[in-house]
Amino acid sequence: MSEHQMAIPKGSWVLVTAANGHTGSHIVFELLKRDFKVRGTVRDLESSQWLLEDSFVYKYAERGHIELIVADTTKPHDFDRAVRGVAAVIHVAVIGDLVPDPNVAIPATIESALSVCRSAAKEPSVKRFVFTSTFWAATFPVPGVGDTITNLDTWNEAAIQAAWAPPPYESDRIMPVYFAAKVEAEKAVWKFVKDKRLPCITSHVTDVAIIHVAAAIDPGVQGQRIQVLAPSFTWNDCLDILRKSYPNRSFVDNFISGDPKLMYNIENDIALGLLQKWAGRGWISLESSVTEVFQPGTLQFINSAHPDEITNAKSIKLIRSHAAKLSRALQKEKKQDKDSLEGDDPENFQAETELRSLVDLASNTRYRKIIPKAKVHEQTANRPPSPIQLIGGACSDAYTGFARQLSDDEHYLFDFYLNYVISYGYTACYAQDDERNFTYLMRHIWVPNAMSKLSLMAAVFHVACRNYVATTNNSLSSKFAVKKLQYRLMCIQMAKDAIESEAIATDTTIALAMLMASEAFLEGDMSAYWSHGAGVMKMVRARGGVDMLGMSGFLTRTVSDSIYLTQTNMISGFAASQDLQAAIHTTSWNSTFKLSHEQLSLGNLTIDEGAQINNIINFDRTLLANGGPHQDDFYSLPPGLQIPRLPGELIKLQEITDPKPYTILASTTMSRFLYSTTNFNGTLIPASAYILWPYTTKKSLLQDFVPYALVLAGYAVVAPDYAGLGVGTSWDGTAIPHQYGIYQAGGADSLNALRAALTAFPERLTTDYVNVGHSQGGAVGWGVSELLAGKKGRFKDLVKGHLGTLLFAPPTDAFSLPAASITTWVGKYLNQVYPEFKLSDWLTTLGVDRVTLFNQVEGSQSVSSFLFTPKEEVVQPDWMNTWFVAALKQIVNPGERPWKGPMLVIHGDKDPAVHYNASLATSKVTCEKYPGDLEFLGVPGVGHFPGMYATRSIWMDWIKDRFERRKVQKQGCVQSKVDRFLPDDHYQHDPNSFPLWAGKSEWAYELPQGH
Repeated sequence: MSEHQMAIPKGSWVLVTAANGHTGSHIVFELLKRDFKVRGTVRDLESSQWLLEDSFVYKYAERGHIELIVADTTKPHDFDRAVRGVAAVIHVAVIGDLVPDPNVAIPATIESALSVCRSAAKEPSVKRFVFTSTFWAATFPVPGVGDTITNLDTWNEAAIQAAWAPPPYESDRIMPVYFAAKVEAEKAVWKFVKDKRLPCITSHVTDVAIIHVAAAIDPGVQGQRIQVLAPSFTWNDCLDILRKSYPNRSFVDNFISGDPKLMYNIENDIALGLLQKWAGRGWISLESSVTEVFQPGTLQFINSAHPDEITNAKSIKLIRSHAAKLSRALQKEKKQDKDSLEGDDPENFQAETELRSLVDLASNTRYRKIIPKAKVHEQTANRPPSPIQLIGGACSDAYTGFARQLSDDEHYLFDFYLNYVISYGYTACYAQDDERNFTYLMRHIWVPNAMSKLSLMAAVFHVACRNYVATTNNSLSSKFAVKKLQYRLMCIQMAKDAIESEAIATDTTIALAMLMASEAFLEGDMSAYWSHGAGVMKMVRARGGVDMLGMSGFLTRTVSDSIYLTQTNMISGFAASQDLQAAIHTTSWNSTFKLSHEQLSLGNLTIDEGAQINNIINFDRTLLANGGPHQDDFYSLPPGLQIPRLPGELIKLQEITDPKPYTILASTTMSRFLYSTTNFNGTLIPASAYILWPYTTKKSLLQDFVPYALVLAGYAVVAPDYAGLGVGTSWDGTAIPHQYGIYQAGGADSLNALRAALTAFPERLTTDYVNVGHSQGGAVGWGVSELLAGKKGRFKDLVKGHLGTLLFAPPTDAFSLPAASITTWVGKYLNQVYPEFKLSDWLTTLGVDRVTLFNQVEGSQSVSSFLFTPKEEVVQPDWMNTWFVAALKQIVNPGERPWKGPMLVIHGDKDPAVHYNASLATSKVTCEKYPGDLEFLGVPGVGHFPGMYATRSIWMDWIKDRFERRKVQKQGCVQSKVDRFLPDDHYQHDPNSFPLWAGKSEWAYELPQGH
């Protein structure tokens, strides 16, 4: 099978919709057998876990060759993310519910088909698209009557006519409607491509899966309609097979007298030919199919109180799941009787053999060492393939084959890196525990001395080998062996890319010019150095900048991180003699954080996992102005400070904050201040806040997330950091934890910040204000409203000035968040609220250790996503049964308490982070129990952040009305929805950029001209 030419190369990603279904799961198996990677879409990850745990699939899952994601065909753009980077799409998924009303079923089925088509059409990597329809979309056969099915113009018009017959729409209309929906869906797909209990046919699911895969990879299949139809049969044939197979069992009489069968003729039928080509056989027989399904012990009956219920989504999901699992289980029983690709994995075997051939097993030392190559050749007959075998022109594999033969010099260089540098790098880093030695050898000896005519290989191998060392370990496990082989193949692919192009300003010529400049600098020839440097600048500029260089980012990082470039600042130095500078904007981190060996051990993290967390932390710390609170003296308490007596007192004021380290908007400025506040327990603590000042003035505003839009509108914005996120230590030097989720504690921080701001700037700020918050800040903003309505009068001095509350996506049900989030973010400080609480009540030993690590590194939300997944490894299964959960609900869920209005809640109904229905329900219940002016404004089709952007004109007008003392237009408890200007699929739904600091003069060309 592997000898056939393929339309997409092996190793490519293929998207399979409904991958956990009966047909979809078999397509997944066939793709993995043929060395393709699979991204499968499912409706629910938890119920689909069986697929990843399958005895054949799990080894591919461990290597990262299969992944499952949730995507819904009924949601516009939901598949945009799923199709990214895939070479082919096999669309199997169908609508779950079967309904008799054609007005519901047919449009939904069409949209389900086209939603995936639209996403695939926008993704440049997609080369093949296979759509699964049904035989019944082409014909409505009658037993004993012949029918001819042509390639593209035969349709089941009878089903369409029956489906659209006048109502009522009863259960007997379900199947005609289903067939009609498949007709219209397939027609819609063909149009999209062109513009941009009767007798049955048997087709074994394995045959269907193989033909799906063939349609995706066979170059000869183009724009064709393939009917996967094996020989016709009736249920009487099945009964005859069962009677023969189980002579001691009784079966019902034949359903139909005589033997009428479906007769059909398919023009240009290629299904059988594809099966023979890619599977080496014909159709699996009806007898094999029937006996396979009805083996003793394999039957499962799905009970239903009413026959019509078998068409609802829950029942259908159960049937499909059972069918897929059962079929897979039966196949696994057969695999021991034949030699197939489901047996020993040749890649694992080769990698294991190769690894063991390079390890001195006789060594009694603690670390395994690489033995000389000559000795390897003497000791083993199972040597790994030589570089010539792997990458020579005679190799037929499209993934590893070069466009031409390597020269002797190139072969020597490649052999040197593949068999010595990688192996020695592993030994130097781990066996000798000296990464500095490895780095020195790589930078100063191996790379400089391995220059060939095609010297890009040296540069990219530098990165490849460094990555290899960072991700492997000492173990002889198959995971290590596979990783080693993966990195070797990565080196092969990079070398292939480096030598197959001769165009000017390629990655090869840019790297060559850079290396020649480096050599000239080391030799003291500054004229040549500047000349080669100019060449690099011109070529990089011609390519559109350093970020446009190829090799999946390897050359970009090599150019940016090169020791010569770092030490001599070649590119910026080249322009230094000019009055105006236009240097390449480095995107390297302004942080060198790295998890220690002790921290890796504490978190039970691999080197690869640690490297990824290092990336996140270094990115986060790079974004901090002035190095963040730990390095910025502003966040230190003044020496000799007299501890405040009350919350809301001003402690320290920076009236004019230097704006240059920040990414604030032009023509705005800021002030910072420290003030006193209280935590949930009532303890007086210091905190920090800032004020963003506009160019022209309107009024003051208390908020925490949308400062830019507000300051541009002329409002002064007072924004608290929340206790624990700015000032890190209290009066006595003890740490201040951030009490995440306790919304009224954040509300107190906000109101106390406003008090201090009014003290600092009584002439600039008015006492009138609007309270604004988003997400966590939305819950905090709700807390502000509740505190202002409180009977204790803690903030009675601020009640009169409150003009309204504007909330975006407030989380009103904290326990709807992922368990790993609330148990860790809240659990890490909860013993300060409830002293009897122990973190082990909620978390496993690993979870407790990782919270300790999380606190040590002061990790962000992205870090927590890496540390606290999967939840089964970190969260106790019975954590919800503890007493603290019930108690915590009273202090982390806003709403259903007295509140001060008016209030406007804005929430996108596609919010993936905060449940839309929860905030809607809380708004309704709160307003019903404590009546006031509360409007809940739903924003169709948008997510967590875009809800603010989509409704900016609405809420800016709402704020303006509050300051002008106008009554709200919609009084009382109101639920409303925004009307879109254009259809939903016309819009950009998710953010795809972020502010980037470009404050150096040599980067000024990146900023809008005329500034």
